[in-house]
Amino acid sequence: MALFARSYKPYAFGAFGKPTMPYIRNALAANRVVCSFDSKGALSGGAIFTETRANLIHHDFSQRECLISRGSLYVRHLAVNPDNAVAAIGSLIEQLCSRAESAPLWLEIHEENRSLREIQERFGFRYVMTKIMASSDIRGLYFKGPTSVKLAPLRRSDIPSLLCLQTEFLSKKEMSNILNELNKYASCRPAWTQHYSHYNKRKSWTAFSLRGYCPGDPGFVAKPAEMSKQWKLENPKLLENVCDNTSAAASFPVSMRVVNRIPGAKERVRFMRLGPAGGELARHADITDREAGTHDGRVVRLHIPLLTHQDVLFEGWGLRGEHQKMHFAAGGLYYLDQRKPHRVLNRSSLERIHLVVDTYSSQVLRDLMC
Repeated sequence: MALFARSYKPYAFGAFGKPTMPYIRNALAANRVVCSFDSKGALSGGAIFTETRANLIHHDFSQRECLISRGSLYVRHLAVNPDNAVAAIGSLIEQLCSRAESAPLWLEIHEENRSLREIQERFGFRYVMTKIMASSDIRGLYFKGPTSVKLAPLRRSDIPSLLCLQTEFLSKKEMSNILNELNKYASCRPAWTQHYSHYNKRKSWTAFSLRGYCPGDPGFVAKPAEMSKQWKLENPKLLENVCDNTSAAASFPVSMRVVNRIPGAKERVRFMRLGPAGGELARHADITDREAGTHDGRVVRLHIPLLTHQDVLFEGWGLRGEHQKMHFAAGGLYYLDQRKPHRVLNRSSLERIHLVVDTYSSQVLRDLMC
């Protein structure tokens, strides 16, 4: 357990990303663990596997399917001491191949662990696809066997994490009018509501809806389908709601005209405010929203910055663990793939306000992204 904790620490962000002591005990008892040792007899690597008793379907972040056939040997957890990683992985793979005999061998590892990726590729594993966990872990699925594995290629629009679509989407007049609408609306009522998410650090993230799933309450910013099971049990009627303009929309005619310039039918439309001096959305991935994506009928998230500063940065992580930082400049139109890990930090002394538009994807929109 200590070996996995050390190896996974930089790459596992959720409570369930690392194998627990009971999980390891059960795997040892079932003879589903192989280990490697260094020259002094100290544990240098470990792999926990299963022998699949039925065909398994794994999905990547875009919902592509990959079949792991019955009888395959599937390694869900692998950890090594980085000081002698090559020797450790070589020993583990030799033992795994011996266990698998002629059966296919599958391996899942953190894509951000580049050294581990490179080493296991040297031993004949080939990348198949990327799975993104709700915890924002980026897990690559790899295959080693006598045949090859082919999936339908990803769309080009599924590759970017952060992207500027248009640098001057808003005119200066539109910008001024939207801010006037916002100031007028917020001065007459308590407009901003704390965002419900666990990644809202220091309660610095607030929002309200122009379109949402509770039209009579602009402060309801959630999407019922992506909420927890407990929330769904406690709010069954809200699960029946459809997205529509809220009571606030009538106070924002310029904002709504701008929203309607964006291609596609709209889902949620929200103003989002991030507080100054350390306002933060911690690293997360909105992978629980099964409607998100760039295929027709899926939902794409776009940001229109209204008030911001150079010290407000978005961070995004790509499918192979690439790390990207970008400032979303005021008046532009930006794409964020919310299915992939992302983070926002406001180090400036000013609050940041964006108009965030969720719109249904189309070829017109994909052309802007590619």
